[in-house]
Amino acid sequence: MRNLPCLQNLKDEMGGYDNELNEKSKFEKRQRLLRGLEQAYGPRGLKLDRVRAIVNSFQTKLPEYTSKLFTERGVKFNIKSGDKELGFEVKRPGKPAFDIRGLSGGEARRMNIALMLMVRFSMPKQKATNLVILDEVDMNVDRIGRVVFSNDLLPIIKNKVSTLIVISHNKDVSDSPSFNKRWVFKKKDNVSSFAG
Repeated sequence: MRNLPCLQNLKDEMGGYDNELNEKSKFEKRQRLLRGLEQAYGPRGLKLDRVRAIVNSFQTKLPEYTSKLFTERGVKFNIKSGDKELGFEVKRPGKPAFDIRGLSGGEARRMNIALMLMVRFSMPKQKATNLVILDEVDMNVDRIGRVVFSNDLLPIIKNKVSTLIVISHNKDVSDSPSFNKRWVFKKKDNVSSFAG
């Protein structure tokens, strides 16, 4: 019994670390978004009118991807922007809007896919590349999300870029009719080999 207070203190301390990790994760996501914007628009920075144009571009492009990944009727995703912050919120019919950080794990993965595509295809053509590599972007996405990704989003992406490389362990994605070439690697005894 004497160890119980120490155990509780340890649990409390671990909870504090969890909060710090969550804050660090939020900060890192914002930093990645800002780095992506800087790469897309250059190191000299952005003028306020250009920032407004980017946010407007995001607002028009976001529904193109969220409408495919979220088939729930009436759900809407909005961009909320202030002087120093850019965020996204979800509005479901009959419910108050909430920050996308309140999405479930599978929904959050689908939202990450939508945000990644939104940022990529919001870039000016002269700054964008014709190559897109999606490395296990479907990991931890539920089966419905994988099927929607394969059948609805991959054709859209394929029509926008000349080269699309998708790395996946899921047959829902790898068997997509969107691909004109597949490379399959098999693993046996901890050795991967090209199967064709």
